[in-house]
Amino acid sequence: MNTTVYAFYFSGPADYELAKSIEPTARVATSALHSGVAMRMEVFSWHDNEHYRLLVDATSKAGRTLLRIFTALLEHELGCEHFTVCPAFDSDVEKVSEWKQYGCA
Repeated sequence: MNTTVYAFYFSGPADYELAKSIEPTARVATSALHSGVAMRMEVFSWHDNEHYRLLVDATSKAGRTLLRIFTALLEHELGCEHFTVCPAFDSDVEKVSEWKQYGCA
């Protein structure tokens, strides 16, 4: 099965840090909707000198639900002008696949 990953890109470190603080709320809401499904790590933080992003593994149904909930929370808290969500670049998909393979997720 291929890994489907979406990337949230932020306008700067402050928006990125706020998004990281909102993510647990999205995870709890997703777990409530998918009762009986233990949520493993679905959101991966990643930044370098120029880009601040969170990667969401949307391969599973729960992951896709998390993507929708997290997007809605970010729109409410940050506003659409402070972040972009889109399919992740291949290099980020490979990172997520490796993290999952080696138990970092």
